[in-house]
Parts: sequence; C-alpha cells; structure tokens
Amino acid sequence: MSVHPHDHLFKFTFGRPEHAAGALRALLPDAVARQIDFSALSAVPGSPVGESLGERRCDLLFSAPQAGSPTLIHLLFEHQRTVSRDMAFRLLRYQVDIWSQWTRSHPGKHLPPVLPCVLYHGRRRWSASTRFQDLIQLGPEPGAGAMRPHLPDFSFLLDDLSRRTDAEIAARALAPLPTLVLLMFKHAGPQTDYASLFEAWPGLVRGIGQDASDPGAWTAIVRYILSAGEATRIDALARVVETELGPETKEVIVTLADRLFAEGREEGREEGREEGREEGIELGLLQGQRRLLDRQLRLRFGAEQAESWAAAVAEADAATLEHWADRILSAARLEDVFEG
Repeated sequence: MSVHPHDHLFKFTFGRPEHAAGALRALLPDAVARQIDFSALSAVPGSPVGESLGERRCDLLFSAPQAGSPTLIHLLFEHQRTVSRDMAFRLLRYQVDIWSQWTRSHPGKHLPPVLPCVLYHGRRRWSASTRFQDLIQLGPEPGAGAMRPHLPDFSFLLDDLSRRTDAEIAARALAPLPTLVLLMFKHAGPQTDYASLFEAWPGLVRGIGQDASDPGAWTAIVRYILSAGEATRIDALARVVETELGPETKEVIVTLADRLFAEGREEGREEGREEGREEGIELGLLQGQRRLLDRQLRLRFGAEQAESWAAAVAEADAATLEHWADRILSAARLEDVFEG
C-alpha cells in the first residue's frame, strides 16, 4: 500500500520517542500520564500490527515502564485525517494483534496495558464516538444493561486538532519540529499556502534550523509540502526560510525541492510504464508524464496559474513534456517553462 504524505511526516516526527513522549503526555489525562515513565519511552521494534488482518500497520507503538514499577505499558499512537465511525473497532483489532504477539514471546505472562491514542487532524471536528460499545447494537434497557458487563469495551484517547487554536498547540511543551508538524497537520489541505503559515511561525522555523538533533527535518517537511500543499510556491517558502535562517538554508530548500521534483519525474515514468502494460507502454508512459508535469506546475507555481496551461500539457508529446519538465527546475516564472 502506498504511503500517504501525512503518514511519512507523522512517522518521521513522532517515531522519535522524545517527540512522541511530549505529544502523548499532552494527550493523556494527568492521572494516567503520572503512571508512565516517559523518560524511558521506547519504540517497539518489528511490530507488524495489522498485517495479519490484511490492512495497513498501526502507525506507532511504544512501551514504557510504569512509574515505580517494571510493569510495561504500551502506547498505540495512530493518526487519522478523516472521521471514522469504526475507529474503535480498528484499534481493538490492533490491541488484539499486539497482545497476540506478546503472548508468543512472553508465554504465561500477564498482558500489558495497551492505551490507544489517536491524533486527528481533519478539517471538521471529530463526530464519531470514541467508545467501542457504541458500535454494538443492544436492545432496550434493562436487558442491554445486563449484557454490557460481558462485552468488550474501552474508549480511545483522541487529540482533535480541529478543536485547538494555534496558540494552544504552540503552548504545548514540545520541540519546534513536532509543534510545527502539528500546526501543519491542522491546516493541511490542497489549497494551503505553507509559505504564508511559516511567516506566522518564525520562531518554529528558526528553532528547526538551529536544532542539530533533527537531521533530515527539512527534507521531510519539503517532501510533505510538495506532496500535499499544492498552493505552496517553493520560492516563496524558501524566502521565508531565508529570512529566519539565512541564504544558505534557502539554497538547501531550493536544491532539495529540485531534487525531489527530479525524483518525482522518475516515479512518473515508472507509473506510466506500469499502466502501459495493459493499454500500451508508450501511451501509459505519456499519460504518466502528463499527470506528473501538471502536478509539478501546480506545486511550483500555484494551481490557478498552472490551470491556464493544462490543455497544452494534456496535448503535448513525450519530447515536449520532457523539455518542459527540465525547465521547471530553473524557471523563475511559469512562462519561462513554456517559452518558445
């Protein structure tokens, strides 16, 4: 299954226990958080949760000792972009999968607590129940009340970013990178201009650039923006970064974007070849090139400007598409791509 850009940035950022610890501590009730030794939080390696169920893996799984006790507590950290009525059911299956693996490696031992936590970053507020038993259809009371104790039940912990103001998110005791990622997730959308948003968060941009403990942060951020922020112009984003971190970092951003564009072209070629096995290799390749070039133009120059050239891209031959794609890397204006 292909990885969505949200997945990649989420796992890059919160796959680090020190970033996950801050996010989870902010999500858990105080009484629960006090029972967990977050200083010893660690990722559970090689945990293919969900694979046995024929679906994607759960996002992240951590373990930490209970405060003052060697008893392990597992924290299942999911992220969700859309409201899912069946979220509690999916989490229950993940919990069962985790416990199944635990019993295989720890026969005869008690099961560890598994706390399911969900980071939700959709545009509209979460409207589904967080309680598992609300998915079960029971008869009228009092008969239903007699059955409830014999049915599984739990409530997952939900961090609904749509209910948080930017100031509330920024006030959390997190490092610059996870704070910026949470804000980016909250405002995510194809029409989001991340360059304008970054202007509003200069301290976070500056903090990421100055934090040597987050290598690859800008690569992950720019890759995400190129994939998810169609309204963002990379040159505008680079200027914001230059203001906070200097021209050297601006050049890093521009060079990185150019390299990712080039990688995207190669992926488009492969996609075209794959589709072409059924409809003709040449036709599949050409269609893949057209789609990729159209997306690159929208990412680099904005959807509104790119739309005026959509018809030309849809009719261009392979050589012309290749010529235009090469020009994207150095063009300062949209017109420079198509000049001549």
